[in-house]
Amino acid sequence: MAGDAHLPSDDTPTRRSGPDEPPTVRGPAAGSLVLGRYVLEAVVGRGGMGVVWRAHDQTLGETVALKFLPEVVARDAVAIDELKEETRRARRLTHPHIVRIHDFLQDEQHAAVSMEYVAGRTLAQLRLEQPAKVFSPAALAPLVPQLCAALDYAHLQAKIVHRDLKPANLLVTPDGQLKVTDFGIARSLSETHTRLTGKGGGDSSGTLPYMSPQQIAGEKPAAADDIYALGATLYDLLTGKPPFHRGDAFSLMKQIAEKPPLSLAAQRTELGHPGEALPGAWEQTILACLAKSPAERPGSAGQVAARLGLGGPGDPDDRPTSRLTVAPAKSRRPLWAALAALGLAGLALGYYYGVAVPAQKQAEAQRQAEAEKSAERARATEQKKFADEEAEAQRRRGAGEAAAAAARTGPEEQAFAAIMQRIAATPDRAPPAQADATAGAVQAYLATAPERHRNEVATTWARRQAAMNDRSAGSARGSLIVRTTPAGAEVRVGALALDKSPLTLKEQQTGKYPVHARLAGYDDWNGEVEVKENEFAELDVPLVRSHGRLVIETEPAGQPYRLQGADANASGVADGQPRELPTGRYLLTILRGGAAEQAKYVEVRRDETTTERTFSPLAVTGLWKFSLTNRSPSAPATDIILKLERKNGSLAGSLSMPVRPGAPAGEMPLSTVAFKDDQLAFSIVHMLAGRRYETKYTARLRGDTLTGTAEYDTRDGQLRRYDWIAHRSH
Repeated sequence: MAGDAHLPSDDTPTRRSGPDEPPTVRGPAAGSLVLGRYVLEAVVGRGGMGVVWRAHDQTLGETVALKFLPEVVARDAVAIDELKEETRRARRLTHPHIVRIHDFLQDEQHAAVSMEYVAGRTLAQLRLEQPAKVFSPAALAPLVPQLCAALDYAHLQAKIVHRDLKPANLLVTPDGQLKVTDFGIARSLSETHTRLTGKGGGDSSGTLPYMSPQQIAGEKPAAADDIYALGATLYDLLTGKPPFHRGDAFSLMKQIAEKPPLSLAAQRTELGHPGEALPGAWEQTILACLAKSPAERPGSAGQVAARLGLGGPGDPDDRPTSRLTVAPAKSRRPLWAALAALGLAGLALGYYYGVAVPAQKQAEAQRQAEAEKSAERARATEQKKFADEEAEAQRRRGAGEAAAAAARTGPEEQAFAAIMQRIAATPDRAPPAQADATAGAVQAYLATAPERHRNEVATTWARRQAAMNDRSAGSARGSLIVRTTPAGAEVRVGALALDKSPLTLKEQQTGKYPVHARLAGYDDWNGEVEVKENEFAELDVPLVRSHGRLVIETEPAGQPYRLQGADANASGVADGQPRELPTGRYLLTILRGGAAEQAKYVEVRRDETTTERTFSPLAVTGLWKFSLTNRSPSAPATDIILKLERKNGSLAGSLSMPVRPGAPAGEMPLSTVAFKDDQLAFSIVHMLAGRRYETKYTARLRGDTLTGTAEYDTRDGQLRRYDWIAHRSH
């Protein structure tokens, strides 16, 4: 959207501002990527019920409008549910003069409604540019039928009431097309804000002068409310103010409910805008729209257009008034002539009430029946559309194998061929809409394009743009330079160039260009630069260091460490907690108090958590492959596993022996396990033929190796000794 299409206009008499305006969800900046797919370009509207951004949809490659909700609304689950339902209703509106609602979007940071972006200005803005700052009927005549057609479609087919019709919600495009925006959304936001805060929302007080007495009283919304608002809107555009505009909110509500409005001519005179005389049909029709009772207002927007003489269905209740004119005394007509005139008048009235009125009522009944049938057909079409969409989704879910096969044919090459074909299909004399669409598609492709294709696409599109620009000889040109801190970042200016910073471009067509900067170890930057005629634009981009998290775990726990590299040096004790660091490569050194240090390189990646586990050479827990170095021929040669672990703060373990004749087999628990400094001691006790045997083991730890001896008593009571060695099993 453009302008203040979603928000109260500044010329609304009772618009609130300042501290009463609710904040939106914490605001993003231009160039930000929000909601997973939208790059914000510029703020196009701001007011009490939200901020509207022009944004680029990277998924579809098109421009949309994003209306961000106030923070108090976005944090309320009930409010979000209500707005989702209102969005679902508004999505059913598909009319050339109604701004299309796309979707309701939400993540942990933002909540917004996406909708069609319209490059236009509001009638509230355009009124200020008219002579005497009011419209003439001739200036409004091309727009009113479009507005009435949109309202008739919404009321009679979609069964939706706008509830917030006003000049600030009516857009006019450069080619004279009128678009109605904020169908139901703005009023839902206002009512939700009032419920949550106990205060009237910015939209509520700002649009009070356009609300019907029934809407102010809180009655169920009806099409008659929009007819009143239509009259108040036309009244405002033709006179400079709504029918009631003086006093506080309470006074305005009382006037709307009880006081008859001034005639448009009287209002113009009072405000100092007499201008040309208004047609009587316009004066009467607009005042009829402002009737206190809904029954006294025109039955539809189409009838309003018909009464104004702008086409549309007529109103069967508009009966001609029979006026009998008495002739002046000097004109003495014969009695028979008077009687004949009365007879003809009677015949005319009899024909009108006996034939014309019933025919008109029958025609109106037929129109209503046709409208109901049309609405039913629209509902059936919508239901079929939803069913087709669901069937298509199921078809896509079942097309996994086909998608995989297509992927094997080279999706990157297919995307490259498609974008090159689209560039070639954009002629030198392409209309602005086609050129902008191709530029958006190129920008979306370059955002994820493989390196081997990126420069070719950017260069080809730059040549195409140059060819399109050359056809406008003497067009305005300017230059720009983009610098980054630090320098050397990859910079892309729209689809014009892709190079390292600082990047200088000369003799470029004037206009606004999106800028993207990327440097390893830094967050991507998105923004905008404007090239002005005969000026040298300068853009300085401070890049922000990207961060990740590093978790250091050691065995035994609590080992001191030192970290060196990237943009940070750090030291501490390994505690298993994540530490935020700038991205990059670091040298991690485990300090062991006099023993040899243990060093290795670790990589901290953007927005990731890296866990680095290190076994200190002083750690004895784990699995060890155990073997004898001077074993007897009958001793086992392999498959001995020594297991050491900590239980309840103490060392424990077992020795798994292979099966052999005359010896115990299986897993034997260790007794009296002790480890101090680098010395390990334990024993194994087993019973054989009713006799207790104990083997005592001692060893010294060096890195990943245990070297030691074992002593045991033989059956004849002699003490035997052998050497053993164990290697850590990783």
